[in-house]
Amino acid sequence: MTDTGDRTDGTLYKDKGKKLGAHFGSHFSGIDHNVYMPDKLAEKLVDHYLTDVGRGFKDVLVSQKQAKEDQIALQTLSLDSDESSSSDESEATSSSIPIEPEIRCYPGRPEWKICENMIRNINLRKVILFCVDLEAYERNTKIVTEIGVTIYDPRENLAHSVLPLMRSYHYCIEEAWDLRNGRFVDDAKENFIFGDSILMPLDDVVNEVQFLVDKYLIPHNKEEHTWKRALVGHGVEGDIYWLESLNINLPKNVQRFDTLEFCDSMYSNHPSLKRLLNLCHIPTAYLHNAGNDSYYTLQLLLSMCDIGTRIKLRLDDWRYVRAKLDELYEQEQAEKQLKRASRNKQSEKNRANRIRSSARN
Repeated sequence: MTDTGDRTDGTLYKDKGKKLGAHFGSHFSGIDHNVYMPDKLAEKLVDHYLTDVGRGFKDVLVSQKQAKEDQIALQTLSLDSDESSSSDESEATSSSIPIEPEIRCYPGRPEWKICENMIRNINLRKVILFCVDLEAYERNTKIVTEIGVTIYDPRENLAHSVLPLMRSYHYCIEEAWDLRNGRFVDDAKENFIFGDSILMPLDDVVNEVQFLVDKYLIPHNKEEHTWKRALVGHGVEGDIYWLESLNINLPKNVQRFDTLEFCDSMYSNHPSLKRLLNLCHIPTAYLHNAGNDSYYTLQLLLSMCDIGTRIKLRLDDWRYVRAKLDELYEQEQAEKQLKRASRNKQSEKNRANRIRSSARN
């Protein structure tokens, strides 16, 4: 569920120099500033779940160590049997056992602490999530063309609401409006599907994003200090670098919830955003639009950390997820190859048309 303030017509509009934050509508006045109240039952359930998952991941580690010992024993046996078999046969025998990446996420490891912290805080609804995504011009990546922001604030969500309320914003940089991607990265600048796109000069966009940062990521009173806050992204360090290069001031002590780091820590894998969205059965459209990507990334984080969703999608089955990510990678590469072939075919067609046109003239 997405709320975009007073904007409801789903169009691109150019800001007319309104007072800072005015076009966000009146929803800021509705934020409940009550103190965060711990839910003891929920804490016990989360503790129980994490204990079970940690035990399961340790079982994977034990089985991997046993498999490694078996492999070493088999290799030793192959070397000892050289008299009765050729060296080629020995090499084939020793290399026939697939090498599985070693699990790094289990209690006691720093990778486990990263994932445990995200799962715990999100399920206990004690963290305000501020997701950001930036798009740059593909032929000069120093030029930012779009900024997307999506926010999940548990203070704006009822304690037992089923559908989370998220606020999504898409800013297009006026000075870079005519700079279009499409050769290396899809151009989806005009396809924000969670509200209206806002076309503004860069300085005004910076002020608007700073307004949101100050509102959601910086506590202003004793009650607000009881809530945690996190910057969210897929490879969020890159987005933070871009924001700071635009002179957007971010609080130094805010947590960082990175969906890429989460997956790397838990599954030893570096998948694309699209691959993880497919893993979690999240339908998408118009990726590489900064507003859409910020929304999808936040939805992905909630899905990967929500206990019920993790159980339903078998995200605690380490080997299943590893195999599924490999399968999705192959599908992704096949799609890229088809797209590349189609693009090359269109280029050849355009070239032939230019030659014919030139010959007629």
